[in-house]
Amino acid sequence: MLDLAERITKEAAAAGFNLTKVSELEEKLGTSASDMKRAAAFLREKEDLRILEGGFLFPRGTRERLLEVLASMQSDITVASLRDSIGVSRKYTLPMLEFFDAQGLTRREGDKRILVK
Repeated sequence: MLDLAERITKEAAAAGFNLTKVSELEEKLGTSASDMKRAAAFLREKEDLRILEGGFLFPRGTRERLLEVLASMQSDITVASLRDSIGVSRKYTLPMLEFFDAQGLTRREGDKRILVK
């Protein structure tokens, strides 16, 4: 289990802001859905990994880097402005922002987000 958890962590981190889907990683690693669920649950308990809406893997390192980007943004934080700042599509940007909203790290006001400090 630890070996699979380490492989998941490594692959998810390597993807950066271009988040990997659970199903894609299952196939890439040649593992079963049940083994993937167990390893992901183990990582979730350690707070090393979260699974976002759409089945995207969101590792701790990527979350921390995204918070740094959000803190450095001078203008309003919108899906479009963050997308442009991190160089990925809306497909990845929106689930990350929604996760931060749910965690209370950002607060949505209309189309804008406010970083809660």
